[in-house]
Amino acid sequence: GPTWVVVENSPEWHRWVPDVRRDLHWLGYASLSLLLSAGSFGAPHKRPRGVVVAHADSQGAPLRAIHAEVARLPQVPGRGRADLWSTAPPVVGVGDGIPSRMDRLRCLGNAASPPVFEWLGRRIKEAA
Repeated sequence: GPTWVVVENSPEWHRWVPDVRRDLHWLGYASLSLLLSAGSFGAPHKRPRGVVVAHADSQGAPLRAIHAEVARLPQVPGRGRADLWSTAPPVVGVGDGIPSRMDRLRCLGNAASPPVFEWLGRRIKEAA
């Protein structure tokens, strides 16, 4: 199997993270669950995404550095679900991190913000 596994889905992780982490554990992976917000990476909105990062080292040593980096991320102010888009730009496609012309697709919905996963990819590369 792969050395690293990244699973991303909605921030409603109480519904899916336990099952994903259990299955990864059975496959011999150590895992870390994260809630990453686009606002922590400079976006003008929260757009939180649930993420499970897993590594084939069942002791989880490479994951500790990633966990420490996440703890240092700036927090996005807000009080709850109503604040998720309260500072979103009024024009779709502005400041959302989605490449040009992608803003015309209706399928984006609550899509993951590219800067979030670029950051995560760099942390994985550094830990590898």
